[in-house]
Amino acid sequence: MCPACIATAALIVAGATSAGGLGALVAKNLRGKTGAEIIDLLASLAAEHGATVIVATHDVGLADRAPRRLAMRDGRLLAAVAA
Repeated sequence: MCPACIATAALIVAGATSAGGLGALVAKNLRGKTGAEIIDLLASLAAEHGATVIVATHDVGLADRAPRRLAMRDGRLLAAVAA
């Protein structure tokens, strides 16, 4: 994984866990190997620190990895699914 990706993920988790707030990762493209590595890192750090990761995506494969999913269209909730 690229050093910038690791640094970004670390800052997000550090901010979320130290302040008890929410970290956000805005990425245009989380596809491919690097995207999967970033999501894996965020998921493991969130589990370790008891944090929540919120990901907004159009990537069904990425969404399928989440333990809970909310489907939206035009600003309206269509479905809520728990894995």
